[in-house]
Amino acid sequence: MNKKQLEVVEKVKELGRISPAAKACGEKLATVNAWMKDSAYRALIADAQVEYKDEFVGAFLDKVKRDEFRNSAIATAWIFSVKQADPSFNDKMKIDITADKGVADSIEEFRKAVRKG
Repeated sequence: MNKKQLEVVEKVKELGRISPAAKACGEKLATVNAWMKDSAYRALIADAQVEYKDEFVGAFLDKVKRDEFRNSAIATAWIFSVKQADPSFNDKMKIDITADKGVADSIEEFRKAVRKG
């Protein structure tokens, strides 16, 4: 891999998507797509996208734990962003939150549901 290719990989870790990462690194999307023909590079990009998703979703779950979503507009924006980062979060996911379980147990149930897809 050359320096520019690795720079794009690092930017994908930061931004989550190839197109904005390429642009931020001064590369054309067509160039990055040509690099993607190499399976080793494609794997690096895929790993970078997973890393971005994991960090983003982790940040979301941390905010849920700290009950930082009192403003529904902010919560909606975060939920929309999480859905873009990880399509396994969908509108048909059902989570039962009951007073006897507590928030921590409900969050753990949420994590399990996400892992199931």
